[in-house]
Amino acid sequence: MNRASTRGIGMRGRPAEAKDLQTVSEALYGLRRARQLLRSAGCHHAAEAAARAVKSAEGACRHLEGMLRRDERSAATGEGARAVSAQ
Repeated sequence: MNRASTRGIGMRGRPAEAKDLQTVSEALYGLRRARQLLRSAGCHHAAEAAARAVKSAEGACRHLEGMLRRDERSAATGEGARAVSAQ
């Protein structure tokens, strides 16, 4: 799929919201639990895949946190309003 055609968070589709961070955090909890259960069941290959998914979700969480911080900063300084009015 062409990356330019996707319309999601961070790609000007819609702004990041705190609920997005909460949703990713809940998914991360589930992935960590799945990894733990897979390890205890002896499913090492599946546990490794779950571990990679955990790392990916952690990166998504950090990305959303940064987006929210930048949005807060731009709202506090008024940069967001100038960027919209300039278009």
